[in-house]
Amino acid sequence: MVQAAKLIGAGSALIALAGVGAGIGIVFGSLIQSASRNPLMAKQLMGYALLGFALTESIALFTLLVAFLILFGSSNKSHLCERVNHKNDILTKVCLVLNT
Repeated sequence: MVQAAKLIGAGSALIALAGVGAGIGIVFGSLIQSASRNPLMAKQLMGYALLGFALTESIALFTLLVAFLILFGSSNKSHLCERVNHKNDILTKVCLVLNT
C-alpha cells in the first residue's frame, strides 16, 4: 500500500515536467521570433534566452529531486529517534509523535 502511494506521488510530481517542456519551447520560440524581428539584438537576446532556459530547467531538476525523495526517501522515522532519551527535550516529544 505504501509502495503504491509512493508511485502515485512520484508520478503526480512529474506532471511539472510537461510545463517545463512547454516553457523551454516558449523561451526558444520567442528567441527566434524576436531575433528575426531585430537581428541586431540577437546576441543580447541569446543571453536572455539562455538565462530563461536555465531557470526553467532548474524547475525540472527540483521536480526530479522531489520525485526521487518520494520514491527512495525513508518512510521509517524511528532511526531518527534512537539517540534521543531526555524526558523534557522537545526532540523526544517530536519522536513520540512520529512513532505513533
